[in-house]
Amino acid sequence: MKIIILGNGFVGKPLAAYLEADTSTKRLQDLTKEDLDPYDVVINTAAKTRIDWCEVNRMETFSTNVIDALHVANITRGLYVFFSSACIFKSDTPDQINYEDAIPNPQCFYTYTKLMAEQLLEEVRPETLIIRPRLLISEHSHPRNTIDKLLKYTQIIDTPESATILEDMFPWIKQQIESGTTGTFNLFNEGTISPSQIATIFDHPHTKITKAELDILTKGKARRVSTILGTHYSTLPEINQRIRDIRATWHIEPNNI
Repeated sequence: MKIIILGNGFVGKPLAAYLEADTSTKRLQDLTKEDLDPYDVVINTAAKTRIDWCEVNRMETFSTNVIDALHVANITRGLYVFFSSACIFKSDTPDQINYEDAIPNPQCFYTYTKLMAEQLLEEVRPETLIIRPRLLISEHSHPRNTIDKLLKYTQIIDTPESATILEDMFPWIKQQIESGTTGTFNLFNEGTISPSQIATIFDHPHTKITKAELDILTKGKARRVSTILGTHYSTLPEINQRIRDIRATWHIEPNNI
């Protein structure tokens, strides 16, 4: 089975290494049917994801996250795997759990584009495998890793969240590809954890703040959400234990990030 990964960032690069997949240096809009015809599986991890940037660069965000995603779907002969985002959901309380069929409630332009891409793909290519991760975390330091981000903050929200660990997600993706699975999946580690809890596990000094206080601090920027996920399928290993596993092997000191 030949696989190609589109996007060479925080998710795409390690996923390509795990799956021993090819990668592409072309922009999505420049890809042709001839480029993708040799592949049985095309995995699209490419997107504009910096939510504050997306808020003020809407045309470029829309072009990449929606138009280009559909373009790739149109020229893919095999299984198309699309990375969406569970941030299309918002949980106002800890018991507001969002399953795959919950009503989306996007709060910023980035999440609007992800939801729009999902809805259009379901119309034009319903056999797509759509993955919705949340609060991405890795065992390895990276500027896009939630851990790296948190270790730079002095005020951190203490609200429970769902989260997804890359190294737990990759085997799940491989299994679905091998079985030819399609459909839309909330993909997250079992349980919830707050960003403040993660920072505490990493011995990072900080002040706990509420979601309301965060909204004040980020006023004028893209709106942040808290999201708790449910699934009609399977979850990844329990999040609190996995964060402690990562802490045990984490070797990058906060002042070196």
